[in-house]
Amino acid sequence: MDLPRSLLAWIVLTTVGSLWGEDGIAPAFADGFDGPLLSSAWTADSAFGSIWIDDRSFPGQSAAAFRSVGGGQRSMRITHDFGAPVRGTIHVRFFDAQPGSETLYEGVCLKELAHPERGAGLGVQDFDADFYLASIDGTGPAAQRGRYPQITTTPVGRTAGWHTFAFTVAPDGVVLAIDGRPVFAAVGDRVYDRLELYMSGPHWRPDTYAWFDDVRYEPSREPVGIAAVIAKIQAQERAVDAVPPPPVPPRHGPVPERGGISPRDGGGSDAMQTLLAATSHSDHVGITGARTATGLAYDQMMARPDALACCQRLVAEAVSAGKLYGLDGLKKLDPAAFTRAYPAVLTCESVVESYGGCCVSSSQIRDVAADMAGIDPTPAVLAGKLDKQDRMTYRYLLREPAYAPGRYSESHFTAHATEALLALLAEPRRPAAHAYALEELARVDPAAFERAAQSLENPEEIVPSFRGHDPDGPAGEPMTLGAVAQGLAQKKK
Repeated sequence: MDLPRSLLAWIVLTTVGSLWGEDGIAPAFADGFDGPLLSSAWTADSAFGSIWIDDRSFPGQSAAAFRSVGGGQRSMRITHDFGAPVRGTIHVRFFDAQPGSETLYEGVCLKELAHPERGAGLGVQDFDADFYLASIDGTGPAAQRGRYPQITTTPVGRTAGWHTFAFTVAPDGVVLAIDGRPVFAAVGDRVYDRLELYMSGPHWRPDTYAWFDDVRYEPSREPVGIAAVIAKIQAQERAVDAVPPPPVPPRHGPVPERGGISPRDGGGSDAMQTLLAATSHSDHVGITGARTATGLAYDQMMARPDALACCQRLVAEAVSAGKLYGLDGLKKLDPAAFTRAYPAVLTCESVVESYGGCCVSSSQIRDVAADMAGIDPTPAVLAGKLDKQDRMTYRYLLREPAYAPGRYSESHFTAHATEALLALLAEPRRPAAHAYALEELARVDPAAFERAAQSLENPEEIVPSFRGHDPDGPAGEPMTLGAVAQGLAQKKK
């Protein structure tokens, strides 16, 4: 039967309202993981690990269990899409199995589907065995605790057992709490519509377990601000020692003075001192994408009216990574000034650290500057012969910081391998690349290897080495390039 258009419209609007909740706020949601299988409300994804409902580890209780296995980059997560923005409080219980040990990233995130870079998180970091993390859009409490304090480090120490992570999304901001203790707050209306429980980390971290339980989202349509939220949490949980930091503006908020950058003058002079002495060139760190102290200092410097002059000073005077931040700024503010400035940095062989997620790597300043300038390091004689992938391989091997015998099982080049490896061997002041070039030559062209080994320009060149799979891990015994060639020749026999 045909329905009147007005009635049909009423049915559609009523149905949408019941799914989304009145006034577009996500309806309540809860899951105690009581069934034998994960509820269809969740989407699971795992690599080098497994996720299941565990009803054996805790008497009378079941929980979502995560377990990692070796072999590659671990990534396990379950996600729930609310279908509309959350407004209210989300509680998740988390079992911390290995405080005191550096294992993997584990925790809970709220995200915005339309802008995946935005989010709020609570959990543990793979490099921090002793304190929990809290992050809202890359900022955090910046507590100077533990061996490696970051912007996201909280003053709450890790302990074995169950803990409650709480996210309260109010009209004027977000409050994060651990076991009833507010640990961080940020002002600004935020639109979060996805919940994620996760475990992840690099292949070289030890395996571990994590459990999550009692997920509860309680929507609130009352116009309650974050100050009232904090007071309510403290009253309910009796967290008498909880002292939340001041609210942080949603973009570039002030960093507490204990974080190393003073907000007294907008971070200006102190930010410059931080960048002049910086040895790390990373804007973000960790799975939550937390802003580093140098990244925040760069933001504050770029907000100054004399930012261009500051960038020029960094390129000229900074001892290390500050030169790269100066180039970053020049490229944005004055491309012509960048073009004039970067050639001087191409001669700088100082080493800087950078973060790729949670992994720290080392690069020479000249290589990072070359990347900024879009310079292809492939020699002209090879530029027309190697395809894009082979040119990337050349750059990768050229910039290897240290050598580990047998790290590669086959040549990385798809064509012209011998010519490319001989060109690598001729690059000046690249000892690790020279060692890898000899090793691959021995595999792909034994005759070329014998000729190269007998005519080394500098057989006494010292080659840095490492043990295991991480070039920035434990150092191995240094060796000469001649010794590398001799060892490869004996291995062939």
